[in-house]
Amino acid sequence: MQGEQVDAAITTRGRTRLTIAGEPVALRPRERSVLAAIAASHPRPADLDDVIDRVWGSSAPQHARNSLHNHIGRIRRTAPGIVKTIDDGYALDDAVVVDHVDGDAGDTPLGDLADTEDVRDLRARIDGQSEAALEAQVRAALAHPTPESLATARQLTDAHPDREHLWHLLAATQSALGHRRDALTSIRSARRSLADYGLELGTELKAFEAELLAGVSTTPHTGQRSHARIHPHGDDPFVSRDTELHDLAATWAAVVERGSPRLAIVRGPAGIGKTRLVDEFVRSATATATPAPTVIVSRERVDDDRPLGALTDVVGASPAATTVAPTDSDVGIELQRRVDAAVASIASTPTIWCIDDLQWTPTDSLRLLTHAIEAASGPLLLVTTHRSGELSTPGLLDRRVDTTVVELAPMERDEVEDLITAWAVPATASDDLDLLHRRTAGLPMFASEIARVASRRGERIDAASIPTALTDWVRNRLEEFDDLTTQVIQTAAAIGREFDADLVAASTGVDVDVVDTVLDDLVTRGVVAGTDRPGELRFAHVVVRDVVYDMLGPARARRRHASIAASIAADPDSMHPTEWHASLALHLHRGGRSGDEVRRHAIAAGTAQLSDGAWSAAHQSIRLALDTDPPDAERAELLAMRGRAELRLQQFTEATASLHATIDIATRLGLVELQGRATLDLAGRAGRGADTEASDEERIALVRSALDALGPDHDDSPDLAELRSGLERELAFALLLTGDADERARLLAASVERIERLDPVRPRALALALLGNRYAQLAPQHLEQRLADIDRVLSFDESEVGVETVIAAHIYRAEEELRAGRARRTVASLDAADRALHGHHDPYLTWAASGWRVLVAVYDGDIEQAERLAVETMAIGGESGGAVAALGVNLTNIRLLQHRADEMIDLIAAAVDSHPEIPAYRAVLALCAAESGDDALAMSSIDWFIATEFGNLPHDTTRSLALATLAHAAASIGHRDAATALAPMLEPYAGQHIVISTYGGGGAYWGPASHALGRLAGLLGDAVGARRWFARAADEAADAPAFLERIRRDASAMAQAATAS
Repeated sequence: MQGEQVDAAITTRGRTRLTIAGEPVALRPRERSVLAAIAASHPRPADLDDVIDRVWGSSAPQHARNSLHNHIGRIRRTAPGIVKTIDDGYALDDAVVVDHVDGDAGDTPLGDLADTEDVRDLRARIDGQSEAALEAQVRAALAHPTPESLATARQLTDAHPDREHLWHLLAATQSALGHRRDALTSIRSARRSLADYGLELGTELKAFEAELLAGVSTTPHTGQRSHARIHPHGDDPFVSRDTELHDLAATWAAVVERGSPRLAIVRGPAGIGKTRLVDEFVRSATATATPAPTVIVSRERVDDDRPLGALTDVVGASPAATTVAPTDSDVGIELQRRVDAAVASIASTPTIWCIDDLQWTPTDSLRLLTHAIEAASGPLLLVTTHRSGELSTPGLLDRRVDTTVVELAPMERDEVEDLITAWAVPATASDDLDLLHRRTAGLPMFASEIARVASRRGERIDAASIPTALTDWVRNRLEEFDDLTTQVIQTAAAIGREFDADLVAASTGVDVDVVDTVLDDLVTRGVVAGTDRPGELRFAHVVVRDVVYDMLGPARARRRHASIAASIAADPDSMHPTEWHASLALHLHRGGRSGDEVRRHAIAAGTAQLSDGAWSAAHQSIRLALDTDPPDAERAELLAMRGRAELRLQQFTEATASLHATIDIATRLGLVELQGRATLDLAGRAGRGADTEASDEERIALVRSALDALGPDHDDSPDLAELRSGLERELAFALLLTGDADERARLLAASVERIERLDPVRPRALALALLGNRYAQLAPQHLEQRLADIDRVLSFDESEVGVETVIAAHIYRAEEELRAGRARRTVASLDAADRALHGHHDPYLTWAASGWRVLVAVYDGDIEQAERLAVETMAIGGESGGAVAALGVNLTNIRLLQHRADEMIDLIAAAVDSHPEIPAYRAVLALCAAESGDDALAMSSIDWFIATEFGNLPHDTTRSLALATLAHAAASIGHRDAATALAPMLEPYAGQHIVISTYGGGGAYWGPASHALGRLAGLLGDAVGARRWFARAADEAADAPAFLERIRRDASAMAQAATAS
């Protein structure tokens, strides 16, 4: 391209993109980073050291300059003429157009660069430019505003709530669109936000507010559709809850004093006054604290279409973009990181976060919230309300976080009298008060509603006319409404507890201004209230909504839903696409429309929700699609999707049923790829699939069947090659303890080779294949090769392989480094795993990393610490079979070192009986018996191996431990035949330490192999060899005190025996 004009453009927001002559150019991840680093300085040159710092940050490789030159070379081959060398650096061609602003506003500027101070400064500068451009766009659109310009204006105020001119711009846009009430609400929000910064509204915005008020009804209830209070009747009289208020206030005082998060749970039956109590507490806390705390109010909704339910209010609606096709784990990781970051951010200053109606929170969101609160530090009080006995996962939150529980009881008779008096109701007879208390069952909501009507009418309460049930009372009140009000409120009830006024108007065919008038009257009556979302209202209580909806009856309800569905379908821009599909599918279904149309929208919603990590919402959408009686092929795909959602929700029994059903249909119809994917979810993930009860033989049969269905691999597509590689790897894992070692090696080698043949390479698939290949290289001479493969995995960017793969690689490295006797490197690898786990909620990986800390403590000789860690690790793993087995192995290791091996004999003997496929248990039994003085049991256990010339000892992950423990047992009881056979089998492990993992976590550490070899040599009469082995063992265990002591003891005993003889 010498002398030619370069027609190229680069955008750097989020993922860096390069186009030449308008056509996109494919770049590798590191090439994108390099190009972004140079573009960040454009049109000036970028210094070579600056580029390295921007690309790698503190993780720059030793030969970063050479790596950088190689990446520049590839860029030049891909896009000639783009990059030129300038002195000690690089620059883009002058004609290249660089745009740092264009792209999704949610994406990070220069997203491909490391998070260094220099890059953060560059990002701040770009954000300023971007926001200025967005502001200019909104101002330019004021004459003819659009929903898009309104959304942009709202985005700007969300980002900068302290900038008055942006609030003015938002209110002006709303007013220009005819949303004057929303404009007034925004100005009130501006007033509150500016007050937080010690500022007041300026004269221009005050004047604009006056103009708006001049054109809008100023009755006391106008505008409450965007009321910020927690309870819709927050100004009503409040009585009888002094003790509960005191408990909440004391909890908040503890949060402020200690600067750490706490949880307050307010629970009780519907109508008991949970939300009203929280409203009063928050009002009191904000009035008395200096400075006043930040208050965040979130509400869960029935049939919530938001990906994270109430968490969406704090976190946002969509996960950040990734540079690779995300797996379920990646999505979960990204969601957990975002929730953790959001919670950590709000906890940085005194904050009260209220979540109302927690009983509707999906289990997956509750787990995200639990992890985030547990990980956060700072003065945050999370106050939740939920109905007694209706929480989806009882105890999940309060067993992890310091918690205050406020259980609300019905009011006593005297308290009901106090409430009636506070409402200034004309004098009520004592007998009527008694009857009122009985008929309302002491429910504050019921009693308040009766008092509200009596107060408004100026009449005494006639208790005899009070219905015996709250629903009857609500029904009687609703029957007072005229036909128009009834039509509006019934349509709103069909939409849901929360509803949009515009959707009500569109669905009823009533003019929106008329609907607004009706809704304002319902606000006045206390039937509905505003929310924090402009244009949205909610029923004041779910009981009201349920009664209204039930009054429709099946036929009218179906017609209402059909009308709502038609209105939603006509305005796809009114909602987020996922919410639009989910709402449309729901109302079409309830409106009696055809299965195909319902299914199409439900599948679109479910697919997006799976991608967003909204597992519970996805499960609901997929269930709706399945209810439409889809054709078998579509049903199989939907069952697979449902199984994925259930697996991520840890509903293992349900996931197993869904995935088995998928495989049955896929097998019958010849849907081989679907069969393979479902098999991996069901029986894969190294034994952590949905079917936790499956035996190795059952897993082997399932995976073999899926591989056989794929047929020959002559013309595999990349996707099919990756699927086949995954199935080969899972089959090898299933064969680990029961299968042929040669077949296992062939499968794992094929898994790696298949992925390495792909062009371009798929880093995630290759990383998984390399980590799996460890189990084909179990021989002692392959230790360094296993470490090299792990390093190769860790050389990939986390964005290319996923954080879960990186964590697993660090844990595997910790194991191998301990096997090599490099305990400090083991600790460094575990530290790296823990850093990655800090932003990633994965119980299994957390458990596995903790298990290896147990063995580090054993290595260090801190046996008491090892036992404490073992018990803590078990608590992390829960009651799973792997966690229980690992604790047993840990304790056996520890008891042997404490000379209490006799305590473990019954446990190990039971393991021998229940797991005949794991002969290592019998080897450990031999050692425990020998250490306990039970020579007969030790002899019989060793002879079981001798009977087959140790042919019953497989070449699996337990072999080294079995050989070493048998060697120590043989030496202890003087079994020369065993020593003769064991010495040559154990000698290849010389120079390594004896380590075993249990289900991926730390199992046992038993010192250098040289120690066992020294004892065998001594038993066989080779004194010179024994001294050599013992000396080597002492060097290798120099910083493992417990084992160094045993080595010296055994060496001394051998020397004394030799002297005596």
